[in-house]
Amino acid sequence: MIESLLSQRPFRFALVGGLGATLNLAILYLIGEFGGVHYVVAGFLSSQVSLTFNFIANDSWTFAGKKKHTFISRFFRYWLISHGTILLDLLILYILTGFLSVYYVFSMLVAILISAAINYFMNKKHTFPT
Repeated sequence: MIESLLSQRPFRFALVGGLGATLNLAILYLIGEFGGVHYVVAGFLSSQVSLTFNFIANDSWTFAGKKKHTFISRFFRYWLISHGTILLDLLILYILTGFLSVYYVFSMLVAILISAAINYFMNKKHTFPT
C-alpha cells in the first residue's frame, strides 16, 4: 500500500509540499520571532527557501524521468508559478493577520493549503509536462 501511494505523483507532490510547508513555517517562525522581521517580509523570505527545496525535490523525485524542458527552463517556470501563488499566500497572510488578528504562522499555513492545488496543477501542466 505504501509503495502504491509513493508511486502516485499527487501523493509525492503532497509529501514534498508538506515537507516544504514545514520548512517554510519553521523559517517564518524563526525569522519573525527571533529576527524581529515583519511577518509579511518573513513570509516572503521563508517562501524562497521552501520554493527552492520543493523544486529540487519535485524535479528529482515527484516528476522523475525524462524531461521536456532543460533544468533552467523548468526552474524558471516553477519559479514563476510559485511566485504567483506566493503573492496569493502573502495576501492571505496579510488579511488574516493584519485585519483578523490570526497568528501569522497559522495564517501562512492556511495560505499554503489554499495555494497547494494551484501549484500542483500549474506545475504539472507547464513545468513538468509528460
